[in-house]
Amino acid sequence: MHRAAPWALVAALLVLSTIASIWWGRATQAGTPVVVFDLSQTSLPAFFACMDGRSLLIAAHRGGPIGARPENGLSTLSATLHAVPALLEIDISKTSDDVLILFHDEQLERTTNGTGPVYRPWRELRDLQLRGLNRQFTADHIPLLSEVLAWAHGRAILQLDRRGEAHWSDIAAAVQDAGMAPHVIAIAYSIEEAATIHSLLPNTMISVPINSYSDLTSLRRASIPLNQVLAWTGTSEIDERLNASLDGAGVPVIHGVFERQSDPWDLPLAVDRVARAGHDRGIDILSVNQPAGVWALLDSLDPAATSTDLYQSCLNGAP
Repeated sequence: MHRAAPWALVAALLVLSTIASIWWGRATQAGTPVVVFDLSQTSLPAFFACMDGRSLLIAAHRGGPIGARPENGLSTLSATLHAVPALLEIDISKTSDDVLILFHDEQLERTTNGTGPVYRPWRELRDLQLRGLNRQFTADHIPLLSEVLAWAHGRAILQLDRRGEAHWSDIAAAVQDAGMAPHVIAIAYSIEEAATIHSLLPNTMISVPINSYSDLTSLRRASIPLNQVLAWTGTSEIDERLNASLDGAGVPVIHGVFERQSDPWDLPLAVDRVARAGHDRGIDILSVNQPAGVWALLDSLDPAATSTDLYQSCLNGAP
């Protein structure tokens, strides 16, 4: 792991001291989100093209759980959006009676008051309580994908990560039924999987792992429009030359800064990576466990890049 410079460690401590007030001050307020991601005046590819080079976007890993907020909880998604103009990554699993739900693990113990496998009838899951990141039980229950899609329509951009027994054919049907195909990002783990997703959801953006020039060549051959692709470049060191090639191809780059979901406050790493990403390292979207803290850091580095007016202008269809 890259070791953060001393200035970065100091900055991390300063950010830590402000996170609670930023998060709870915004996330618990009634009203509208920081940015309402209403794509009625533009398209998702056009929005990313408009933001290119003007702001580093944030993606909230597993919805951005913090403190008493559970991962993949609907209240967490709402709280994140009220605190940070973030893309919301969610995990989609399937029950034994074919109900699509938001859930990451194959077992229930870590994030609920249940035990055993999640692959069981929905009636056995619907009343379980979700645990917050602080391990305390909450009033949240496991959300249905259908209710989250309905909640997000005209409000949020979701990244869909397939887990467990869920199949893209089922997820695609749910997304189409909700009218959300142009407003979500599907996460693929290979170019072959991306091609399958594109055949089911031809108007949906897809996050595809691109770790080399050969991957980029294979992507070009996959018959997926490049303006519908996000390049996932992992969580290790930043490859500036590859990122430059992706930028030249019109493909936004998404990079991860998370080591352990159980320890989301790895801010020295985030400070170091964000600061470097913000200096022409070719990253367009940063996927993080701590969206509020990273957003505060971005705001301190370049307030103009975190202006909600910029987001709104791009959502309104500005070039």
